[in-house]
Amino acid sequence: MLRVGVIGTSWWADRAHIPGLKTIPGVEIEAISGRNPERLKIIADKYEIPGRYTDYHDLLKSDKIQAVCIVTPNYLHYPITMEALSRRKHVLCEKPLAVSFYQAKEMYDKVKEVGVRHMVPFTWRFVPAAMRMKELIDEGYIGRVYHIEARYLAGWLSNPDIPASQRTQKKIAGTGALSDTGSHLIDFIRWTAGDFKAVVADMAIFIDERKEEMTGKMVKVDIDDSTIFMAKLTNEAQAVIHVSRVAKTRENYINVEISGEDGTLIFELEVEGEDWAIGKLYGSQKDDVKPQPLPIPERLLKNYEEAKSNLTGRFLFAKIMQAFKEGIESGREPVPNFYDGMKVQEVMQAIEDSSVKRKWIEL
Repeated sequence: MLRVGVIGTSWWADRAHIPGLKTIPGVEIEAISGRNPERLKIIADKYEIPGRYTDYHDLLKSDKIQAVCIVTPNYLHYPITMEALSRRKHVLCEKPLAVSFYQAKEMYDKVKEVGVRHMVPFTWRFVPAAMRMKELIDEGYIGRVYHIEARYLAGWLSNPDIPASQRTQKKIAGTGALSDTGSHLIDFIRWTAGDFKAVVADMAIFIDERKEEMTGKMVKVDIDDSTIFMAKLTNEAQAVIHVSRVAKTRENYINVEISGEDGTLIFELEVEGEDWAIGKLYGSQKDDVKPQPLPIPERLLKNYEEAKSNLTGRFLFAKIMQAFKEGIESGREPVPNFYDGMKVQEVMQAIEDSSVKRKWIEL
C-alpha cells in the first residue's frame, strides 16, 4: 500500500488530486494538510482522510507517509518540496514547479541527490487526443517539424470586478497567464516538437487594478494578463504562442497546430460539453486536403465512461497518479517529472527576461 499525504485543500485538490488518488488501487491517502481548519475538516471528512494537520511540517514528519502531493500556491512549492525531499518522500508537485528557474534547478538537483521519484502534473499530456498526436509525430506523420502555432485562452479574469487573489500577485504566483496556462503549452511543445533554443516575448497587463476581497481596497496587479512570444526550437522549428486569462467568453481553450515536411496535426480542446476530456485531433498529409478529424484509439479511452462524474480527477488525474505510483514501485522515473518542470521554468524565465529587455533571449 502506498500511503500519500496531500498538502493543500484548494478547489484543485478537491477536484483533481484527491479524486485521482482515490481512483487508484493500492493507494491510501493517509493525511492532509491545510491552513484553514474549517476547510481542512470539510475536505478530510468528504474523503475520509484520517490524518489532519494545519501545519504541513507536521505532516512531513510522519513516518507513515511515503509520498506527498503538493497542491499549494506557487511560492510554497519550493520550501515544501525541499523539506519533503530532505525526509526522502516521493513528491508530486503542481505546476509551475517553482517561481523561478533557480528554485526549480535546486529542486531538480535535490531530487537527483536524494534518489526518490518525482512528477509534475502537466495535465494535457494525458488527454487521449494529445496522446495520439504525440504517437503520430513519433511515427513520422508530419516528418521534420517546420513550425508550431499554439494558443491557450481563458477568460476568467476578463471581468475587472473579479477580486485580486493569490493568482494575481507576483510574490505568490511568480507570473500570471504565463505560469498558469503558458507552462502547459511550453511543456506540450517540448513533449511533441522539441526543446526551446531562444525566445522573444511581450507580457501585458490590461486590468492593472483589482479590489482586495477582504479590505475592499484597490491593489495593483503586477503579473501578466496575457503573454505572446515567438520561439526557435533546437531543431530550428519556429513557434508562435499566445496565452491569456482575459480572453472573454473562453473558459479553457487550447489549440496547437504543428506542421512539418510531410503533414499537419492539430490538437484542440475546450472545457465544455460532456466529452471535452477526450479532446479533438485533426490531420492531413495531402497537399490538396485540409486537416480532417482523426480517430482516437479505444485503448486511450480506458475507464473513460466510468469517470464521467469527474473527468478531471477520475480520468485525467487518475492517469497521472497511476504513473506516479508505477514510478515509485518500479524505480523508473515517471513523466513528466522535475526535469520537465525545470526546463519549462527555464523557458518562462527567458520569456520574462525578454519582455523586460525587449530582445531575443538564448536559452
